[in-house]
Amino acid sequence: MDPSSIPGFTDASKSQRTLMHGLARMSLAQISDACFSAEDPASVRMDESTASRLRSGQSKLTLGQFCSLLSAAKLKVVPEDAKCVRAPIYRAVLAIVTEAMQDAPTVERLFAEVGE
Repeated sequence: MDPSSIPGFTDASKSQRTLMHGLARMSLAQISDACFSAEDPASVRMDESTASRLRSGQSKLTLGQFCSLLSAAKLKVVPEDAKCVRAPIYRAVLAIVTEAMQDAPTVERLFAEVGE
């Protein structure tokens, strides 16, 4: 069976590549710090060789470490059906919508079309 025929495989591969690129931009010290949690008594600081193995995909993570690494790499998990846009585009669209919503005829037309 071709792995790409498995539902979600290509999305998972893309997510893995994105995270690996994020980790490649981080120093080993940043990776080590991200995996350490002062709030978790079971958390231990990882040495640079472990961080290096982690960055190359040869070491395993706990779920908490994985989430911490995502955050440190400035990445996040979003629902599969969500559409993500860059912050400047979001702000531009928000400004346009805010302006349009202040115009009563535009708002009336919008809600009339939704009700049809």
